[in-house]
Amino acid sequence: MSERGELVDALDLGSSGSRREGSSPSVRTNKDFSYQGRHILRAFMQAQITHHSLTRKSIDITVPEAEVSAEFGKVLAKVGSKVRIPGFRPGKAPKDVLFSRYGREIHGEVADNLLQKHFKTAAISLGVQPISYPALEKAQLKEGTDAVLSAHFDVAPEVTLPEYKGLKLTKKKRLIDDAAVAEHLEGLRQQAAKFIPVEEDAAPGLYATSISG
Repeated sequence: MSERGELVDALDLGSSGSRREGSSPSVRTNKDFSYQGRHILRAFMQAQITHHSLTRKSIDITVPEAEVSAEFGKVLAKVGSKVRIPGFRPGKAPKDVLFSRYGREIHGEVADNLLQKHFKTAAISLGVQPISYPALEKAQLKEGTDAVLSAHFDVAPEVTLPEYKGLKLTKKKRLIDDAAVAEHLEGLRQQAAKFIPVEEDAAPGLYATSISG
């Protein structure tokens, strides 16, 4: 049976962060985030994790409408400045025209950007350390509404070391006699050997080669 945990991050500028834990499987945390730029966004981000196995997890991240709309605006401006649409100057094509022509690409880039922005912080805050990049499974994404991004990823298995301190080991000594020295020297001699052409018939101890052409 899969276990689920939940994280709620309140983007409340100026408030103090607090953490509340109960006996239920869900974990809720409140943290402070600050944004620098032309606008300051007050938003509410939620994340929920599902434990499918010891190493396989999935996460659902809910991104608030304000941030979703802002990201759509950035991607639309980027796409609009690059594409050439008959009847419109670069960067002047209406939003609905861009969506009709490049809707899939726009939604894909917005989803990827939001997932990359929130995934690592959400996963670590929920108590897991990813060892793989998140693979986006589905995205409930529409301009003007909250977005829900679902992705799966892997974590390292938990390893419990047995008691190893105080173990006694027996070191085996290798006896090096004249025969072992001679064997080693012969091996070195064979490795350094070179082939020298000779003008004589093939005989034991010689190597014969053939040249085609």
